[in-house]
Amino acid sequence: GSAGGLAVYLQLDHLASLLPGTTTVPGLPAAGSSADLPTTTGAHAYRGYFQGADPVWNSTAGGGTNAACLASVDRGSAWKCLMAQYVVPYLKSRIFVMNAALDVYQVQHILEVGCVPSECNGTQFTQMESYRQAFVKTLAPVLAGKDNGCWVDSCLMHEQNVYYCGGGQPGGDSLNCQGWLHEEVQ
Repeated sequence: GSAGGLAVYLQLDHLASLLPGTTTVPGLPAAGSSADLPTTTGAHAYRGYFQGADPVWNSTAGGGTNAACLASVDRGSAWKCLMAQYVVPYLKSRIFVMNAALDVYQVQHILEVGCVPSECNGTQFTQMESYRQAFVKTLAPVLAGKDNGCWVDSCLMHEQNVYYCGGGQPGGDSLNCQGWLHEEVQ
């Protein structure tokens, strides 16, 4: 999940290519799709993380992401092959995306709305809804794949497949624990 979910997009086809014959490897990226969408000011600040990290990680120059994506872009745009929305059209393996359309990470680090949901005003909620709608559109290439699928909700929790409340530590990220404070076994 999260950065590991992004790794599913980046490495799934490579992993599948290492396995014998007709072995199929479906991917389940959880919370790994954070879109290249503008902040509330219209800037595309989030892509800067990938543009800055790429030379440090040596991911695109070293072929450490989806090869088909890398082959399709010029060197100056190789950073796009580190972002899920740009890799999906090149995936050969099946994927089932589990992601929030709007979560606490996206609100804080991509949209940069400047509030926590319990303290947002009407304008900020409108900005969040616009972001949510734009994010859902970025998933269209996933659904274009014959055997792909998505489970997308608007729960504010960033990663919904695990207990993700500050790693289960007391005093963890309470914003990320909205509604998921414990598990119950029945």
